[in-house]
Amino acid sequence: MTSTPALAPAPITGVGLVVFPGFQALDAFGPMDALNVLSESSAGAALTLCVIAASLDPVPTYVRVSADGKVLDDLAPTDSALRGFGQAIVPTHTFATAPEDLELLIVPGGTGTRSERTIATVVP
Repeated sequence: MTSTPALAPAPITGVGLVVFPGFQALDAFGPMDALNVLSESSAGAALTLCVIAASLDPVPTYVRVSADGKVLDDLAPTDSALRGFGQAIVPTHTFATAPEDLELLIVPGGTGTRSERTIATVVP
């Protein structure tokens, strides 16, 4: 009896990263680092990264927070309302322009997941 060799799955080539104000940087950049190593070690399998957001404006890892720690839905920054600091990432695509053939979609957590306005920009 002969056995049929299992077919290896095709390598992933299209990766999407959804970002929103208040996304957790580690949730986004940890997997990106692993995929970066994978892309350097894969023979002939080039990875394409699409950073996806509601607009092409830079997306910060911070959100406005009230003095009592409540996430504010008004995302316009003011000097007195921002606490701490963070990074910002510039998206490559909007939800309307993102490729339809992405094979992997990464959606980070973070403080922004507790803002109704932020959620509305990601989940229609």
